[in-house]
Amino acid sequence: QDCLAFLGNYKTISLTAGYTAGSTGHFGDFGVTAGSEYVCYFVGRKNSINDVITSSTALITTNTGADAAGCLARTFRIAKPWSIIAGTVRGRVLSTVNLDQTFDDTTLLGFAAAKVNPIQAITNSGFCVMGNKTGYTGASSGLNRLDTMNMVIYIKKQINTQLNQFLFTPNTTDTRLSISNIINPILAKIKTSGSLVSYSVVCDETNNTPTVVSNGQLVVD
Repeated sequence: QDCLAFLGNYKTISLTAGYTAGSTGHFGDFGVTAGSEYVCYFVGRKNSINDVITSSTALITTNTGADAAGCLARTFRIAKPWSIIAGTVRGRVLSTVNLDQTFDDTTLLGFAAAKVNPIQAITNSGFCVMGNKTGYTGASSGLNRLDTMNMVIYIKKQINTQLNQFLFTPNTTDTRLSISNIINPILAKIKTSGSLVSYSVVCDETNNTPTVVSNGQLVVD
């Protein structure tokens, strides 16, 4: 659980009255059932020019999962890892002539309810990702938001990388203090950016009891 999967619809979406996909619908349109906060769905296949066979005038139709991943890479480059990838700056889908489908407002509301992020044509901006949802279907929480999950993964990776140096180090007061002094600045940086409201790091005798220490463990909450 150290990355996100970005999936695009592999076939034309079947639309009747809006879009009301549940887990079965997600499987039919994306090949994977909904439910995980580590999976994000993007709808709207793009038509682009064939730049491999230059003599061909036929357009190539591809799903936009890879394009959404490109938007994530752009976000890491020009903003912060926990910034929202959608919109007309970070969310631009490049090399697009048109989409194989257009969606009305009722359908777009259905996509939002089904945790699906649409690609839309935006006047003077081209084609853009216009959603910030993961496929999480549980109770409403930060796990529903793509930017929040990016931040969670970023924090995990940063902390895990730093804590590797403490493997097989005795669980002492000095060790616990060193760990707290490493983790706090990582979270403080994100809080300063406005992406975290508050945080706490507990790594002391309250969660590192004599039993924990004698078992050769160290706990950070």
